[in-house]
Amino acid sequence: MKIYRREISTEKLNSIINSVKKGKYQEIAKEKVKKEIVKQLRNNPALIDKIEKKKHFDELVKSVRRELYRGIGIFNKKANLKKHYSTQERDYDVYLSIFNITGFPKKIVDLGSGINPLSYDKLGCKPEYVAYEINEEYVKEINSFFKKEKIKGKATVKDILDIKRFPKADVYFMFKLLESVELVKSHKISEELVKKANCKWLIVSFATTTISGKEMNVPRRRWFELMLNRLQLEYQIINTNNEMFYVINK
Repeated sequence: MKIYRREISTEKLNSIINSVKKGKYQEIAKEKVKKEIVKQLRNNPALIDKIEKKKHFDELVKSVRRELYRGIGIFNKKANLKKHYSTQERDYDVYLSIFNITGFPKKIVDLGSGINPLSYDKLGCKPEYVAYEINEEYVKEINSFFKKEKIKGKATVKDILDIKRFPKADVYFMFKLLESVELVKSHKISEELVKKANCKWLIVSFATTTISGKEMNVPRRRWFELMLNRLQLEYQIINTNNEMFYVINK
């Protein structure tokens, strides 16, 4: 691969990827890791000439891990799949409240799904379910679940920021997704995702408690509501014990 006229071999690139994907980082998709490595090398192409030295190699690995953790680290604090932070406290009765507004969907697209698709039997209907998730372990588990339960659905390992055109669906889920986006990107990226959601109804959720379980002082996201008002999108809010759902009519 050439980066600004400097050449980095496939072997060396794979070596960096494999070094990053160890421990708690092993579940992050190779595509995501490679993208971050290339980005950092493009920002500092002179590093390519020094990468053979262990010092510079290790510094790059640490830097890549640091950036990856900023975006998705808090969502990987788990003992196992069944105790995943994004879903373990969710009140699944919220699906009935959501679908009372949207109607039962025939197709759902779940962006940054985590293991939420494993709660399929809580939906109260049997839609086609398309999920995008960066964690390879989750995707494998979801597809195994879909196959076992004979559910029409598919999970794909994909960084949603790389998807140029989203599939059409009745309902899109973005459960706690924009929280991770906001850690590493601007509100502009969140707005682009809202605009690109190819659906009639978009459901966006935010946590109203911290990871430690404490209630947030200001759980409503005013920046998000201002964005929706500017885009002239009508919405309703559903509150549960620890999560706030924006039901947006597109």
